[in-house]
Amino acid sequence: VSLPSQSEEVRGAAGAPPQLGLKLRQRLKRDKFPDLPDNPTMLQVQRENLDDVDELDLTDLGDSDNLLTLEGIVDHLPNLKRLDLRRARFDHLHHLDNHPKLEALNLSELPNRPQAVIDALFKDERGKFIKLPKLKNLNLKKTKFKRIGQLADVSLDAGQRLLEKLNLSGNDLEDKH
Repeated sequence: VSLPSQSEEVRGAAGAPPQLGLKLRQRLKRDKFPDLPDNPTMLQVQRENLDDVDELDLTDLGDSDNLLTLEGIVDHLPNLKRLDLRRARFDHLHHLDNHPKLEALNLSELPNRPQAVIDALFKDERGKFIKLPKLKNLNLKKTKFKRIGQLADVSLDAGQRLLEKLNLSGNDLEDKH
């Protein structure tokens, strides 16, 4: 019996929400559900009470050959309030679009990325800005992020801006959109 590859597991069945990637499942095992096996399958993770996960530390995960995928977080971790992606090599933030409860996002010290990738950090695959309607705390320390104007609509909920804390230290900011 062969196990599905990480890419097969992430895709999931047709019509089903995308699965959480292996690295993310391993971190859930380490930090939240220690009784899971070392390389838990999505089915094993789903047997746990994922609704209780309100904080997730994904610091230093991912590498240039095998990026951490954030796909499935909105579907499987709906009560996540704090997400730490410090120094992580992840695929796209658009997987977090419209997360219903995410209040704090740490993106500090992102590994070296081309400026164009940093400039498009909060855009989806169509170039539209993602929405994080409950976001109150955003840490972009030492990310090379330059375009503060892009943050104008990221944290909007019914037209109200909720962002209370923004760390942009260590960046060369520009006043361009």
